[in-house]
Amino acid sequence: MKRQKNKIAIVILLLITLSMPASMTMLPLVNAQAVAGKYNVPTWSYISPFPTPIGVGQTISLFGWEDKIPPTANGEYGDRWYNLTIIVTKPDGTTTIMGPYTSDPAGCIFEYYVPTTTGTYSFQLVFPGQLLAGNNLNPVQVAAGNNSIQGFSDIGNYYEPSRSDSVTVQVQSKAIPPAPANPLPTGYWSAPIYQAGNQFYEYIMGDWLSFSQVGANINDYTQPPTTAHIAWTLPVNFGGVGGLPSVISTGGDNYYSGLSYENQFPNGVIMDGQLYYSVGHAPLYGFVDVNLQTGQQTWYQNGTANTPWNGLAATGATPKYPQLSFGQELDYESPNQHGIQNFLWSTYTAPNGSSVWSMYDAFSGNWIKPLERARNECKRHYGPDG
Repeated sequence: MKRQKNKIAIVILLLITLSMPASMTMLPLVNAQAVAGKYNVPTWSYISPFPTPIGVGQTISLFGWEDKIPPTANGEYGDRWYNLTIIVTKPDGTTTIMGPYTSDPAGCIFEYYVPTTTGTYSFQLVFPGQLLAGNNLNPVQVAAGNNSIQGFSDIGNYYEPSRSDSVTVQVQSKAIPPAPANPLPTGYWSAPIYQAGNQFYEYIMGDWLSFSQVGANINDYTQPPTTAHIAWTLPVNFGGVGGLPSVISTGGDNYYSGLSYENQFPNGVIMDGQLYYSVGHAPLYGFVDVNLQTGQQTWYQNGTANTPWNGLAATGATPKYPQLSFGQELDYESPNQHGIQNFLWSTYTAPNGSSVWSMYDAFSGNWIKPLERARNECKRHYGPDG
């Protein structure tokens, strides 16, 4: 009986010994060091290398991310995930470490890798773990008090290390051809332009953001039409013979169409196939959006309801009605949104010498920003000089 028990003990010990390597392979591959945090928060890492297959010398895009965003991230402010690395395993088994990288506010990184030989490459994203420190917090929120800071309660938590699965890419000797691009048109075309395959349209789709831009009569950035043409005409004021019988004996009279050197088409702006222009001359007011292809009016913005202009008129100063100054194409890039947004601006100098700015939505003509706030936003994107 004793010998039987010993045999059982030996078998159990053997099973435990044999099972140890399998158990060890299940442990996290990141060397985690115990960190004293308020709470230890588990994390998961992911990576997506693409495309596959791909040719030698072509670019592999590497998109990596953590399952949790940095809790205090708020636009340009707040914490980021730091010291992220990518392990690249080449076909011969050797490895290369890329990084370290700092994530964007959404906890993502985007990198590139160019393979030099054929075979199977693998990629892993490694997050070393991080004690959330509350770095670079939004000063406006800090001034308002800690309770208003996004993710403030998470400061002091330890976000544990993690490593993504190994994801492979097949690299071949033959290059993968790029997606075909459509040639530029030789006949009539209209906006908007479908994006896929039409990237060359950027050479002819140049917008005209202001008559005061450098060059005034040319657009240096795009190819202009090479043929003379008139698409449509549109009156901007009354004209011709007036119906006033009392002056027939003296040769009749015509409608007044403005001073001899008065600009009848001030500050035209072209964006995305739309023509925007101010209505006539002072004391007229407002501005119009016209489809550049058809000549049909899309909307008219009166503009006199804006409080700053009414305020000037009420004080006896010469009314300053909105007139277009320029257009703006804001290339907005964030973790969740990418692309161009169009805005219209009207600016003038108030009697007290201050510069007054107002922002309008180019799609509807609606006034969307208070004057000072709009000016500050433009400065935030483009610097102190706007």
